[in-house]
Amino acid sequence: MAKEADHEVKEVAVEIKRITGFKTAYGNDSFDGIGVSGPFVRVDIDNAEKKSFSNKVFATRNAVLKILDRFYKKHSPVDLGSRFVLRSIGIYGDFLIVNQNADIIATVPKVLQKKALGRHTKEFVAFAKFLKKSSI
Repeated sequence: MAKEADHEVKEVAVEIKRITGFKTAYGNDSFDGIGVSGPFVRVDIDNAEKKSFSNKVFATRNAVLKILDRFYKKHSPVDLGSRFVLRSIGIYGDFLIVNQNADIIATVPKVLQKKALGRHTKEFVAFAKFLKKSSI
């Protein structure tokens, strides 16, 4: 991933951490063997919240979904496969913000992978710009 795009994915992670209060991670490759190719932001719910499975877990997901809804009211995705979705990790609330078809990128020919990853990265760049301009 280009340095500018890597920076923008990091910015999304920083903003999501600020908004949710939970630790985030970001990257551009397979993460913990969960089969995601391309850029992602991971939201890690803290252990105290996981143990109680509090309403904060659901509120956090809903807050991120509302932010994405606001983003997509102002922005048309490059293509539907690049649109962001939340993907659960395990059963205790951790989740990824990832492009819709990120889990199948590895199954397509290399030429198509490169094009798709470029589109996915553009979506992160647009989302980072939205988050920076928004007063969320």
